[in-house]
Amino acid sequence: MEYIFVVILFIHGSIHLMGSVKAFSDHSLPDLNLTVSKPAGILWFIAFLIYLATALMYLFNLPFWWIAGFIAVVLSQGLILSTWRDSKYGTIPNLIVLAVSIIAVAGWQFERSVDANIHQIMSQSETVQAGPVSGQTINGLPVPVRRWLESSGAADHERISFVKLKQTGEIKTDPGQEEWSSTEAEQVFNADEPSFVWSVKMQMMPGVTLSGKDLFMNGEGQMLIKLYSMITMVDETGDKIDRGALQRFLSEIVWFPMAAVNDYISWSAIDSTTAEATMSWQGISETVRFHFTNEGDVTRITADRYMGGGMEAMRRPWTVRVLNTGEFGGVRVPTEADVSWELETGLFTWYRFKITDLQYMADKE
Repeated sequence: MEYIFVVILFIHGSIHLMGSVKAFSDHSLPDLNLTVSKPAGILWFIAFLIYLATALMYLFNLPFWWIAGFIAVVLSQGLILSTWRDSKYGTIPNLIVLAVSIIAVAGWQFERSVDANIHQIMSQSETVQAGPVSGQTINGLPVPVRRWLESSGAADHERISFVKLKQTGEIKTDPGQEEWSSTEAEQVFNADEPSFVWSVKMQMMPGVTLSGKDLFMNGEGQMLIKLYSMITMVDETGDKIDRGALQRFLSEIVWFPMAAVNDYISWSAIDSTTAEATMSWQGISETVRFHFTNEGDVTRITADRYMGGGMEAMRRPWTVRVLNTGEFGGVRVPTEADVSWELETGLFTWYRFKITDLQYMADKE
């Protein structure tokens, strides 16, 4: 679809070049009967240049290409209106360019809102957990948790305040959906003041995209999904979303296990390879179970979690199954996983993903 749009830009721009040639050439052009004055010919040529610039900027994914697109559409449509009988069909590609440019602006605004959330998250670090993780720090933890921290390399690792990661994956938004939709996501965590923002782009089908955001900050959550980054499909907040977001944060410390010793988390052993973590923050508490191998790798994360935030939302069994483990920044962490809900109709695996990049930061840098 992207290349089709580039072709439209190039072809439509080239037609404007023909208008310029018509103004300055004595030779007739096939299928171009309109009369073009030389001043108008200059404007047709400028429209060609702006459309060419728009196409190149879009092709090479340069920021703010849509500014050139808006200018090109305004100039082109003005010329079309001045020669309406002969060039009225040029309005169709102009409308296409206008629509894609509007969607691009909406995407830019959505990214700005995410950037604002990231700035807020990285500005909060008032309860920094002092000192490195150490053998003495983990001595009081249950055996499976202690084994995990030792085998992962988190023991004796410097504590971190912020985490950034990237994911690629596939998603299903409904149990009846047959095909997976591709996703790209980025996430930022604050481990001192528990918070995160997860932003995702979903390609639902050719030409149809969704932008999503999961937010947890100041003990409150938000789940937001927008069609083309501008038409709100889901915007949920409230106590159930807050609790689900807190459980998500707690489960995702598997990517920064140094936070397992932070004061807002307490641990209890279930058996030799299972431990339950309870996180208390901003007046709410929730639990998550961590399942490990005998060697200390995480195999599963389970919880009873609210599925959504509406009046009808109920707690359902929720499972993250680890498919692969690797190393980032000297710490052994899950790198591939899938996420499922247990419904009355059976298991609904709705998201599977791979971590492509993970960075630890001790401060805002």
